[in-house]
Amino acid sequence: MKLLKTFVLCMLVFSGDVYAAGNKSGVKTNFRNTSWEMSLSRVMEREDAMFVRKNKDYLLYKDSILGLKTDVEYKFTKDKLYSGKYIIRENYTNRNNYITAYEKIKDALAKKYGEPKTDDVFWSTEQYKDDPDSWGLAVAVGKHLRFAIWVQGDTNIVLGLTGANLSVDLTVEYSNSELSKLDSTIQEEDLSDL
Repeated sequence: MKLLKTFVLCMLVFSGDVYAAGNKSGVKTNFRNTSWEMSLSRVMEREDAMFVRKNKDYLLYKDSILGLKTDVEYKFTKDKLYSGKYIIRENYTNRNNYITAYEKIKDALAKKYGEPKTDDVFWSTEQYKDDPDSWGLAVAVGKHLRFAIWVQGDTNIVLGLTGANLSVDLTVEYSNSELSKLDSTIQEEDLSDL
């Protein structure tokens, strides 16, 4: 838990903005073929991956990136896109393959956006640190995490590898810092009604 809090704190500290390059049409995009503040219906028009589900603030698709099976998640606040996320859905028997996939994604992001502003590896115990064959297990039990952050323009890109209870999460989240703050404010207001 302490390791996860450190990860979240670092994400908040470095939540500047990252510019995502334009698409083939020359239109500025931030995540896939979409731009911040697009409506849910406009994102649905532009997304061509396999649709899974939606609600008023959320869209979910299935696709692949870099040969990895992934969910593609879009989040909205007041019908404005503020976050897009890849959730890697590979199920590796050898958990070290998650670290390999993390490094593959990090290399691809570095080629596109340059070196990350933050590139950190955390250990909450020394138990696995000197045994690279157990690093994937260390992630799965929550004793080891990795993240990298790119900051530029109006987008944050956070690559994260975390885990707990023998489950591993590998994600790449693109978010707009201003709209993310708006969503946090709205969620706090919703909680005040409880």
